[in-house]
Amino acid sequence: MKILVWNLRRGNKKSESWNIILNYSPDVCLLQEVSSVPESISEVYQVLEKYPTNKNLEQQKFKSVSLIKKDHKYSISNFSFSNSTIENIYNHFKGNLIGFKCNGYSFINIYSPPWGVPESLFKWSDVKHIKLKKNPKLWITEVVYDIVKSSNFSDQNLIFGGDFNHSIKFDFGNKGNRGNQEIINRFHRLNYFDSLGEFNGGLIPTFQNPRGKELIHQIDYLYIHKSLIKKINRCSLIEKRKVLNRNLSDHLPILLELKNSK
Repeated sequence: MKILVWNLRRGNKKSESWNIILNYSPDVCLLQEVSSVPESISEVYQVLEKYPTNKNLEQQKFKSVSLIKKDHKYSISNFSFSNSTIENIYNHFKGNLIGFKCNGYSFINIYSPPWGVPESLFKWSDVKHIKLKKNPKLWITEVVYDIVKSSNFSDQNLIFGGDFNHSIKFDFGNKGNRGNQEIINRFHRLNYFDSLGEFNGGLIPTFQNPRGKELIHQIDYLYIHKSLIKKINRCSLIEKRKVLNRNLSDHLPILLELKNSK
């Protein structure tokens, strides 16, 4: 079972990125910031696509896209929430969180934007149990936390990943601790761990800084339950040189391979 996570940075149907995906032939892809999908992909994959929401609560110009090999059956997932306020936030951001089931796993394709949830959608008293202690805003990552905690994912088979737009190194910037480590710690307490970090022994930068072109921050993640860690055959960044040198994206693709045997 191969799963790929990648923000294509508005990649359209002519992008070379699609050739990388076809060459590696993952079973499932969780893609963000997609402008259009070519026929060469839709010939091989079932395509689930939705438009995320912008800060004005309007439709973004790009899509989140989940790809599922055509020989795999899938169904759409239903999420549970701790209260109706958080469910209402999700209803405004359904395109940011695409849930489906395939091959005995549940997946969530995540696009958490670099800005907080508009405060017009909630009262702080209704979200205080999911709000980060060190951050003044509410983020889509906290909605993900509520879904993972509140939904009944059987057999610890949930896999969720995408562009989280958070990095623990943000906590060492001018604004100080903003709760980025807390996001990771929360998922750890629910027994979910980033497969890239677990396989490689620590956080791995996935995003190229637009100013200095440096790879400093990991803002893309692929979380699995701790019971699946022993099934990791490989988890790594792929085609780093090609992606960056040809300016295909400022995010690097993550490829996870899980052993089929339990």
